[in-house]
Amino acid sequence: MWTLLVKHVFGGESCESSGAIRASIEELKELIMTDQAVTEQRILDLVSQVEKTRAETLAAIAALKDELAAAGGTSPGVEAALAVLEAAVQLSDDDIPDTAPDA
Repeated sequence: MWTLLVKHVFGGESCESSGAIRASIEELKELIMTDQAVTEQRILDLVSQVEKTRAETLAAIAALKDELAAAGGTSPGVEAALAVLEAAVQLSDDDIPDTAPDA
């Protein structure tokens, strides 16, 4: 949440442009809020991309495990490579909280 506080002192004299100043401030506030809305949407778009990528990766790993199980056995090298893959995916998962922090 943004707060814009602007203080303008006219030195005790009347200023006919105070209405114009207020209008400019309102326009600036509107621009800031528009930028915030655009930024929010960009973040939500990134979240969607991350969720899609995660789902696709987990599905690919599950399919690979099924194929390996159906093959009846794997070499120690394949087992080690699969463990590295799963660890990499887990590390990425650990880096990103499962729930959004309270605003």
